[in-house]
Amino acid sequence: MELLANEKTILTSNNNRVVLTDHRIIINDERLGQAYGITIFLEDISSIENSYKSKLIYLILAGIIFIGTMYLRMGSYGLLGGLLFLFLWFVTRKHMIVISSNGGSSADILATYVSKQGVKEFIHQVVKAKAERIQMLNHS
Repeated sequence: MELLANEKTILTSNNNRVVLTDHRIIINDERLGQAYGITIFLEDISSIENSYKSKLIYLILAGIIFIGTMYLRMGSYGLLGGLLFLFLWFVTRKHMIVISSNGGSSADILATYVSKQGVKEFIHQVVKAKAERIQMLNHS
């Protein structure tokens, strides 16, 4: 990654897949064999979302099967089916940080292996860098 003139790196994360500078945030990742990259200038950030995303249908199916097992007395097969869908829901659950830009694309950062405190600190760093960038632009 090449920095712009007068640009300084504030932090890097996820093995340099996420780079926060005093001008922009750059995300370069590879998911399921597909390259993913996005750059958002700090002054263009409109929101930062910290959320968990999952396949809710798996949780619903697990609930239906568990309830059906109790009423229809399906025994261990129903219990195993419910546990399978519960497991699938848990496996598809991902902790995401989504940074949206004004009218543009959003940057999706997978934060599965980052602590809750680490996520809070990262978001704080992005917000702080944005505030400093806007202040710098207003004084130019």
